[in-house]
This record gives sequence, C-alpha cells and structure tokens, in this order.
Amino acid sequence: MICYKEGYLYQTTKASSWQTVISPPEPIDHRYYSLTAQGLLTINEGFAWDGATSCPEWLVPPECSGPHDALCQMLRAGLLPYDLYASWVHGLLRDMVKARRGSFAAWVVFKAVTMARGGHPDNADDNPEKIDP
Repeated sequence: MICYKEGYLYQTTKASSWQTVISPPEPIDHRYYSLTAQGLLTINEGFAWDGATSCPEWLVPPECSGPHDALCQMLRAGLLPYDLYASWVHGLLRDMVKARRGSFAAWVVFKAVTMARGGHPDNADDNPEKIDP
C-alpha cells in the first residue's frame, strides 16, 4: 500500500528564506517550512504546492505563490490563527506581486485571495491523501 497526494505543479529542490512581517508568538517548525518569531519564513527542500489558485503563472510567479502557499498551509492547520494573520499573509502576497507585476496586478490578486478566503481552515484540502492498495 502507498499513501500519496497528487496535483502539485512545483516542488522545491533547495531551501529558500524570506523575511516577513508575520511574527507568530511561538516559532513554527514543520518538515517542509518554518516561521520564526522574528518573521523569517523558510521553505525547505521537498515543499510542494500547486501555484496560485485560479491565477496564471505570469501574474503570480512561483517565487510569490510558494511562500504564500506555505503560510496558507499554516493558517489552514491552525498554526497561525486565521482571524489574526490572514490579512498579513495575503498582504505579503500582494506586496510580492506588486514588486514584480505592478500595483494593479497586486490589487487584483489580493482581492481574489481575500474573497476566496485563502488558507481558511474551512476550505477543503485541494490535494487530499489517496491510498492505493
């Protein structure tokens, strides 16, 4: 038997870090990502994500969607309380897109992700675990 997930577009081959303004009261340390109390987000080798949901890659490139996806996983898992941190998480994505694609693109992406409640614990898992006997 094998347990697996499918549907991911990207998987990291090296660790990458970003300084953020998102500072949890306690450090978060997960197999595929970590977030220090000082706001340093690290995505480890092997982290997989599906890119920006409903946005083309030319609008939200992987260097923006990867950190956002890791933070959304923290929100969905309750590691970052959604009500306290969602606006910061989505704001980081907005700022990253703005730096690469401009203000209008950043506004569109921010509105889309906030309307979709990206990372909300009630949102279904896009890639549920499968078991093949």
